[in-house]
Amino acid sequence: VNIVAMDTNGAAPTWKSLVDMVTLIEDANAGLGDISYLINPLTKGFLKTTLHTAGDSKYLMSQDSTINGLKTGISTFVPKNLTKGTGSNLSAAIAGDFSQVMIGEWGFSDMVVDNITRKKEGLIEITNNQYVDCLVSHEKSFTVIKDFALS
Repeated sequence: VNIVAMDTNGAAPTWKSLVDMVTLIEDANAGLGDISYLINPLTKGFLKTTLHTAGDSKYLMSQDSTINGLKTGISTFVPKNLTKGTGSNLSAAIAGDFSQVMIGEWGFSDMVVDNITRKKEGLIEITNNQYVDCLVSHEKSFTVIKDFALS
């Protein structure tokens, strides 16, 4: 995938870094569908309180929670504990055409019902196993930043 590196020890998100994420996808002719961002809640908070440029009244993330006019997903699965150089607790961000992610499922849902192990407590334990994997069909449809410093 495309990578945008912020600095030796990470750096705060900037308007340029957010725009560069999409620019790399489009420059590779890989924006095959709708491009959107995926960030964690800490990054969202930072972007909603950081001005676009000095003296400007706009923030890096708009009131409608879009970045650069594009939809933005928020997930705690986007890392916030990365390290780079002496930087720690750095956050990741992803921009991409998520229609290029394929999720495959094989087999079937395997369910086990255990009404014996915890019978004295009056509990039934149900375990379900699902076998899935995912693959990016066009790698250049994604850009990743792994060193946003939010403090």
